[in-house]
Amino acid sequence: MVQSPRDSDSERGAVHVMLATTHEEALLAACDAVLSFDERARRDRFVVERDRQLATLSRGMRRLLLARETGIAPEALLFREGPYGKPELTSDPDVRFNASHSGDIVALAIAHGRDVGVDVELVRAERDLRAMAAYSFSERERSDLAALAPQQFVAGFYSCWTQKEAFLKLIGAGLSQPLDAFDVEVDPAKQPALLASRMTGTKAPPCRMVRIPAGGGYAATLAMADTPVVHRVTCAWYLGDGALLTPSSVPVRDGIA
Repeated sequence: MVQSPRDSDSERGAVHVMLATTHEEALLAACDAVLSFDERARRDRFVVERDRQLATLSRGMRRLLLARETGIAPEALLFREGPYGKPELTSDPDVRFNASHSGDIVALAIAHGRDVGVDVELVRAERDLRAMAAYSFSERERSDLAALAPQQFVAGFYSCWTQKEAFLKLIGAGLSQPLDAFDVEVDPAKQPALLASRMTGTKAPPCRMVRIPAGGGYAATLAMADTPVVHRVTCAWYLGDGALLTPSSVPVRDGIA
């Protein structure tokens, strides 16, 4: 049975991040059962089995969890895409969400009345990260990355990368804005943050960023609109059938709690 919408003041000021893995067979089955015809057709175009599993988990998980937030049956939820492809919920526009997947993990962020963006990445230290940074990071970010101790380089790269992706997904700009048109905090020992913006045609909104604990071998960041005040950010692993492992609170920058 679909649960009632969460409409208390504390819940409206909360942002929830749910994580799930393709290794949960029961969850994959539950997700598959609620997919639309178009979602199944899109999923079936993937050749690699893991890609099909990620598509099933990502689309099905958003239906199951958004049903909990809206009180609408998972199969009845309606979506549309924004100008740059960011999915939106037309069934209940007050409920905002964003999803990301990498490796075997899907992350889904949900909030009421505020936009969110989330990015999760499988950490692959064997990739040419310096070349990727030279192509994708701003001058300030490249300088900050070069100043890190060698043992912090990989963590700094993925901290920066996930912040940039999460911020672009927050504002729904896709790749319409150059990746070097804004700066984020590179140091993995510091709280994620948007430090500066030089974007044209798109005004960077006030935002908060937090690091999401996605487990060993992964990096993840949540970006969220700064107003109204964020009371808390919670993170939990989703097991399907409405089951959540005990949610944990994630510290929010600047003392907002």
